[in-house]
Amino acid sequence: MIANAGMLVRGERFGEISEADLKQSFRVNALGPVLLTQALTPLLARGKRPRIVYLSSVLGSIASRDSFYVPSYCISKA
Repeated sequence: MIANAGMLVRGERFGEISEADLKQSFRVNALGPVLLTQALTPLLARGKRPRIVYLSSVLGSIASRDSFYVPSYCISKA
């Protein structure tokens, strides 16, 4: 299984992050993959070589950051 999904709050800047946007980013970008994997584990366990691959973004890399725009996305992807 390959999953590539996420949400980004466009135009968001540090100092202007809303609690609601931060919570929603974590629900989609961090909790969603964990809960999806948990739900699919019984089906994947039936396979010979089960694999789950999640694609992320360089914006989720703390080491690769040169700025801090769209902070909710970056934090939740890291």
